Amino acid sequence: MIKFILVMQLCYSATQVCIPPIQAGQYFDSHKECSLVGYRTGHDIILNREDKEVNDTRAFVKFWCIEKKIENEKKIDT
Repeated sequence: MIKFILVMQLCYSATQVCIPPIQAGQYFDSHKECSLVGYRTGHDIILNREDKEVNDTRAFVKFWCIEKKIENEKKIDT
């Protein structure tokens, strides 16, 4: 089964520095679902920072979705 993992990174174009990327703690069933959560989360990250910080640092959020094959867990009947 293929799942997708959201990876996000906050960057500052004024200094050309990015913090290390972090992975979301959940798997998504489709690339579309992962992407939509990435856009919403990136929007929220910028929205919740101070205007001055975002404007002075020219902050932006990068994200990408990594495809990962997940093996099905075998159920044990009892």
